[in-house]
Amino acid sequence: MAAVAARRAPAQGSPTTTIAQWERNKQQILFDINTFILYYFNTMKQKLEQLSKTAMDIISTFARKGDAASIARIAGTASRIQQLQEQLFHIEQEIPQIDEKLKNFTLVQAPPEPRGSSADPFTLGNGRAEKKKLRITIDWARLGKPGGKEVICEHMSSHTMTKWAARLYQQFGPETLQKLAGFRISRGPMLSKNPQSDFLNKTSGTVFAHQPIGDSGYYILTHSQNSQKVTDIRRACQRVLSLPVGTVLVEEIEKNGW
Repeated sequence: MAAVAARRAPAQGSPTTTIAQWERNKQQILFDINTFILYYFNTMKQKLEQLSKTAMDIISTFARKGDAASIARIAGTASRIQQLQEQLFHIEQEIPQIDEKLKNFTLVQAPPEPRGSSADPFTLGNGRAEKKKLRITIDWARLGKPGGKEVICEHMSSHTMTKWAARLYQQFGPETLQKLAGFRISRGPMLSKNPQSDFLNKTSGTVFAHQPIGDSGYYILTHSQNSQKVTDIRRACQRVLSLPVGTVLVEEIEKNGW
């Protein structure tokens, strides 16, 4: 009985020991909360991306067949998926703020992000470059512009994204870029005329990867994974530019494919 009582009795120690134990418990709780939030967010994000890809693949198939009626029927579903992605996008914007607030309750400081050149291609956490690339198909005829369908598929996804913006600039003029400059993505505005400030990583002091858009004076933020680029471009076309569904198809494909 004495042994059981001893185990049940509260641990005695110096105030320093008690505070240190409390700090460890607090850090573990905050870590668990943050892990849960990120897991839930990433799970929902991946699921919506899968649904969006499925919808876009179906629309792409109908577009190749010239089946406008079927595209119109599925447009409502694609639009609803887009709305859900936008809601998740707003949550994504708040996550860094939540993370910062949680850090204020702990003495442990997260290590800074790796420093890198703005010209470096985006790499995965293991340091390897992504093995996929973007393919963007624009149906200029349906957008009221001369020409048929144009496929943009450079070896580097950042170049594909930049060329997409450049072609919009050539066809629609600077007003289009002005609209995209007001569209915020994960690390800042999609476009900017002042990248050294607007694309600055405040944690590391470096500037996120970006590229100039021809002679427009604008720069496009390209520091993201391919899946995020797909989501950002789709949102920009539908949410910011209000382009008809199916006129701009954005896909992620293997680098050895077309």
